[in-house]
Amino acid sequence: ASGLLLLLRHPEAMEALRKDQGLIKPFIEETLRLEAPTQGLLRRTTRETNLLGVRIPKDRMVHLRFGAANRDPAVFAHPERLDLNRRNAGSHMAFSQGEHHCLGAPLARQEMKLAFEMLLDRWSDIQLDVAEEELSYLPSLTLRALRTLPLRFRPRD
Repeated sequence: ASGLLLLLRHPEAMEALRKDQGLIKPFIEETLRLEAPTQGLLRRTTRETNLLGVRIPKDRMVHLRFGAANRDPAVFAHPERLDLNRRNAGSHMAFSQGEHHCLGAPLARQEMKLAFEMLLDRWSDIQLDVAEEELSYLPSLTLRALRTLPLRFRPRD
């Protein structure tokens, strides 16, 4: 839903994907970077550490914000921009990293790829069926999920 909303906000990207479905994979990485379904997770410190001048004692809970890391301008040039040619789009934290990396990440990517291929092949004139201001997200510190995404569309010829 978040990826489709990105396409509705960026009709030039939707047109680019329709012309070249090879751009679906980079679009998926940008969607995961910009609209990661998991925005953050709790972790416990295993030792005392210092983060940007703030002392964090051992055995403390910290909330890692993947959504913020995915918009770090030190990592991603123009981090708020949807960029289908971003070379490091896959460096996002949507599925965490290291030993905590989501085992389901390849399946999620494949599901997204198939969904967008089918959507672009089968639907045309896709539009929101409500004003964008009416959209809302489920309340959560961890997850980012639209409550609904009401659409109007026509089958493609």
